[in-house]
Amino acid sequence: MQQDPIDLSQLDDLLAGAGDVNDILHELLTQSRIDLVELENALGKQDIPEVVRVAHRIKGAGRMVGANQLASICEAMEQEGKQGRLKFEAEAKSELMRLLAWLDARLNPATSARTANS
Repeated sequence: MQQDPIDLSQLDDLLAGAGDVNDILHELLTQSRIDLVELENALGKQDIPEVVRVAHRIKGAGRMVGANQLASICEAMEQEGKQGRLKFEAEAKSELMRLLAWLDARLNPATSARTANS
């Protein structure tokens, strides 16, 4: 069984009772959708500096909320981009889509159940 894309205990530690986990996850869902579009656009144009910028942003957000696998993939993609190479884009997109699906299922369980039963 595959591990959840977010370590919720890490997110709980970050918040330390100062906020609602679901509020943070809703914000992450919204931003992750934007990040996926920006990453796909940058990759489609082979705009390496933009890929590096987006990968860096996703990496930072991922580390903050406990999306450690996504953060690691984006770190590798960022480092390759700084060397002028595009690598790990398929892995990053796949992990970002996995995160989006997980967030959607957690935050919108009725919608996810209907989609799964279609």
